[in-house]
Amino acid sequence: MPATMAVPKTDLEISKMALTNTIPVILESLQKRRAAIDQVIAALQALADTEGPRRGRRPKALAGLGAGAPAKPRRRMSEETRRKMSEAARKRAERRRAEQGKA
Repeated sequence: MPATMAVPKTDLEISKMALTNTIPVILESLQKRRAAIDQVIAALQALADTEGPRRGRRPKALAGLGAGAPAKPRRRMSEETRRKMSEAARKRAERRRAEQGKA
């Protein structure tokens, strides 16, 4: 063991050592979070500054922020329904081809 390192004798000294080692880690983590939050704030301010009279559809980034009606959940077709619809379309195409052959 190096001579410069003191050996802790009590629980209090151990907790002080742990605290002094974790404070820089905590500070670094908080600074990273603050940087991320600052980036988000800057992006939102840029989007807010673009508000005003404009034409066309809203950008995708702003589409979810609107006060419009909530989006309906996407409806899914079952495999059976998809198969029936495919079969019906195939029959319609066959009928159309048969009618064109007669004419």
